[in-house]
Amino acid sequence: MQFDDEMDEYVLNDGLHRLTVITDTTTQPAFNNTGTLDLEDLKKNGVKIIDFKDAVFSHYAWLDIEDIDTDSEQFWNLGIRTGGDQEARVDSFIHSFKKNGFDMRLSPPCIDTDENILEGRTRITAAQRNGEKYIPVAVYVREDLSERNTITNGLRANLKDFPQFEATFDHIVAGGVQVILAGELKATKAAIEDWLRKDVEAYKHFDNSVNGIVTKMRDAIIRRSAIDESLILEMCKESAHRWIKKNLNLEKSDYILVNAKDDETYADRAYRGVRNAVRQGSQPVNIIFYTTCRKPVEARTGLRKQLEFIERNYLDVYMMVNSDTGELMTLKPPPKTRPWKVLGVIPQIVQDLDFFAKSRLVPVEKYSNA
Repeated sequence: MQFDDEMDEYVLNDGLHRLTVITDTTTQPAFNNTGTLDLEDLKKNGVKIIDFKDAVFSHYAWLDIEDIDTDSEQFWNLGIRTGGDQEARVDSFIHSFKKNGFDMRLSPPCIDTDENILEGRTRITAAQRNGEKYIPVAVYVREDLSERNTITNGLRANLKDFPQFEATFDHIVAGGVQVILAGELKATKAAIEDWLRKDVEAYKHFDNSVNGIVTKMRDAIIRRSAIDESLILEMCKESAHRWIKKNLNLEKSDYILVNAKDDETYADRAYRGVRNAVRQGSQPVNIIFYTTCRKPVEARTGLRKQLEFIERNYLDVYMMVNSDTGELMTLKPPPKTRPWKVLGVIPQIVQDLDFFAKSRLVPVEKYSNA
């Protein structure tokens, strides 16, 4: 939608993830209820307007964040933030907000007039968890709503003056791969070089004379896109629990959450949960997988390994019992049933995000055999 300065409040889109922007007042309570914040201070302080590609700054406003779903597609941040600890970044901003409030000398989060968050997802999430109702935002009119433009602008913002967590080599490579997978960038040296130079402006922030770092970005993008190494939606354990509660309406006591990673300790913990359920007569236990892996191939391999580890722990029990009974008897595990039931995998791999949108788990067979 286009901004109309006669409106006091407007909603960007009427969909599930709408953003409500407040324009009838320049002031709102300051963070931690310590006075007030005034949008006019952003102007008085000479806050620098972020130079986005194909987006024009319109005005400052207040974003109502009280009921925003920060686990929704708006906050996936695919191609902009990857390979880092999102929860750690959120916690860092929460600490900053509790200690210093919101700094009106820095550019606020940025949105456009079509519901898209251009920059500032982590700060919005942190502010909401800090108990705030509103956060100041800079509103832009953007003509190009392509994924390429969204990712490009997210990377550019994270390379600018103020980011507490600056975009890295890996972030830019992941962004390039995502744009290619979206069909909006050719996987050629010339096209990627042009994107890095003109769109992302990587040469302004990375000195290519030092080990050819931007050239290495270009080559890494080509290499990773060639093997279809798509992105993974970053999710920590608590994020996974929130997704399960919201979409499957299951409490933590209703299932065991297992990290699909090639590490036997996760399977050992899961099996202890299965064993305790058997003791209490409450089997079969529901098992749900998620992953902290950064590459799809690692996540799929990790899932297969976890399934093998859990099965092996189960069979080891029969082996130990049979070793004690000697020739008296031989116990065999049932051919089909197990004291656990795998419900599926949280959809984090880009190709599986249609399951995410439908609030469904990915079947193990589809996930592990992809």
